[in-house]
Amino acid sequence: MRIKLLIIDDDLVSLLIAKKYLTVSGFEEIVEELLIFNKPIDGLNLLFAAEKTHEVCQYWILLDINMPKISGWDFLNKVESLNLENDVKVIMVTSSISEEDKNRAASFSSVYGYISKPLDKRKCTKIKQIILKSENS
Repeated sequence: MRIKLLIIDDDLVSLLIAKKYLTVSGFEEIVEELLIFNKPIDGLNLLFAAEKTHEVCQYWILLDINMPKISGWDFLNKVESLNLENDVKVIMVTSSISEEDKNRAASFSSVYGYISKPLDKRKCTKIKQIILKSENS
């Protein structure tokens, strides 16, 4: 199945770091397209548009929690309430080290991992392993 990877984070520096490390970690081997959004609404709009056109693919989303207007929690609630045709899987990538946030993230069926910022090559390798493990199960 085609995989698109979305990075959703309001912090531009975090987006640039994520893109750099994902690229050097060989994500082009498993991901058809890497899309970067600094506004969660743009990521939601992409998912809605894919539903309308009946585009079939799997979306993996690296999602920050603390963002203005639409938080990572708001984003997850919206995605899970929609019953999207496309498979949407999320890995939280956040500066929060709160156990409460980790437990809350685990309560969402679409969340497959929780990674602390900043991203580095080792953490990107872990993200890649999460995706590959899910694809092979």
